[in-house]
Amino acid sequence: MEKLDVVIDSVKENAHLIISSFEQHLLTVFAIDSGGVSILYPLLDSQDDFKHCMTTILRQLNSYAYVMVSEAWIAKFKTESDILKSIMNGEMQIIDLPPDDRQEVLVITAVERRKYYRSWTANIEYSRENERYLDEWKEIVGKPTGGKMMLEDW
Repeated sequence: MEKLDVVIDSVKENAHLIISSFEQHLLTVFAIDSGGVSILYPLLDSQDDFKHCMTTILRQLNSYAYVMVSEAWIAKFKTESDILKSIMNGEMQIIDLPPDDRQEVLVITAVERRKYYRSWTANIEYSRENERYLDEWKEIVGKPTGGKMMLEDW
């Protein structure tokens, strides 16, 4: 597990480099095996193939863990919100919301096969000079289940 912690700490320490440009960060995965770390970038154009692609790659590399870094938009809604329903039905995306109604974040997810799951987010903020920087890291409590981007076993 020590190697996984080193990769997590390194990604957190260097995350400012990921958001320093205004280009959208493509999904990056660090696959960890007994021999070291492989960097997979860019991994996918679509979330639809994530589980199949990641399963194949992690098996071929004989990886026991991975750390995934991605950029995302988040927004909070009331349960009965029409906007939430539109997003859940695929009619709208969070990026379509006005800037004050959404937050840009960097997400780090660490998974050790069948054992370990941890995730952190840091808000991406803008300085007066319109330069992007990261707020502090916050650990996400709880383990998500299902979803296109969730892979616990390979």
